[in-house]
Amino acid sequence: MSGPHRTLVVDTDQSMAATIAAACPRGAEQVHSLAELTGLTGLTGLTGLTGLTGLTGLTGLGPRLGSVPPAHETDTVTVVFGPSCDSEAMLETCVRLHRADPRSGLILVRRRPDATLLTAALRAGVSEVLTDREISGLGEAIERSRLAGARLRLVESTTPRAEITTVFSAKGGVGKTTVSTNLALILCRGGARVALVDLDVAFGDVAVTLTLFPAHSLADVAALGPALDPSSLVSMLAPHSSGVQVLAAPTDPGAADTITADTVTRTLDILAEQFDHIVVDTPPSLDERVLAAIDVSSRVALVATLDVPALKNLRIALETLSLIGLPFERQCIVINRGDAEVGVLLRDVPAALGRPIAAVIPSSRDVPASVNAGIPIAASSPEHSVSRALAEFADHHLVRVSGRSVASAQAAGQPPRRSRWRRTSTDAASEVVR
Repeated sequence: MSGPHRTLVVDTDQSMAATIAAACPRGAEQVHSLAELTGLTGLTGLTGLTGLTGLTGLTGLGPRLGSVPPAHETDTVTVVFGPSCDSEAMLETCVRLHRADPRSGLILVRRRPDATLLTAALRAGVSEVLTDREISGLGEAIERSRLAGARLRLVESTTPRAEITTVFSAKGGVGKTTVSTNLALILCRGGARVALVDLDVAFGDVAVTLTLFPAHSLADVAALGPALDPSSLVSMLAPHSSGVQVLAAPTDPGAADTITADTVTRTLDILAEQFDHIVVDTPPSLDERVLAAIDVSSRVALVATLDVPALKNLRIALETLSLIGLPFERQCIVINRGDAEVGVLLRDVPAALGRPIAAVIPSSRDVPASVNAGIPIAASSPEHSVSRALAEFADHHLVRVSGRSVASAQAAGQPPRRSRWRRTSTDAASEVVR
């Protein structure tokens, strides 16, 4: 059972705060400044505000209001901002409240709301704006807010999150983007909803590889800031003929500075509620954006080739990921062009790295030919040895369908069942390439 709904009325004019509170059918707690509002802790939707820079008065209100129920006992919270609140500070607070918990209802009561305010309120996550003459309808507005928050809570509790696979290489030229694009197509082949995100914000090639001409990119996502929501994000994805939805890298390298680690985290968090699987292509460097993606990933596929510089950089990457606490079971080593005779023996690699190899992708001239044609080899030749090797990697490490492969799921017309990779160290050891 869900806990009680709480309503907070914020207005610097105590008389107006009392008038608004009296219009709330279930009663309301009165807060007489925005600074006091940020001091509330233990309430759903308000916990994320404490400690924010630029806001004062972060303590002292909780004890004045009496005991505050734990967050798990609170269903939803609606905050009503009265007409005496400063517009700019109020909207900034709304943005932070909405980001802390989208289930929180935000209602504004203004004397003369204009179009500019209404637009800014919409972007800040405000659900309704009333005039001071419409206070009698506040009860209905609060009830709509409560129901919307309850529905969102139900969706959050029942909607499975996507499996996120970040494909990374510490050295360029090893075929990382080829692995990313083909993996996305293979996962989509089994009936899953798949998103492919190009996180190489300076030199991303996913759109070119798939012959796409996207109207939007990750830079447009970053420009939305706190206003980013599922509908706006999905509208920025470019559909590929395979069914994969692509979020492209910006074409202007200068836009890279606008894309932060927070942008990446927020983007993947939203996509994880909309898709079954997300594949993230990355640049060959562990910058803050890549680390943000890795942090929320179910699996990290580390791609290398059989040359000394690539393997040296792979070992450094593995050590770095271990230092930041990424569990071994979330790391998968993929050796691309693993049958190339270049002086490094494949059988020596696991011992050199101290890790088993999850997949070996054979070399083939058909791969660069498919890239130049703009048709991934998994699409043009699904039975090709490269396609099969990638499909086997997906089967064993990214998704399982009742013990059957992605290909068999496609033949049976059944979507794959997503599950975490739960394997013992003995299972992993058995995969060391002989």
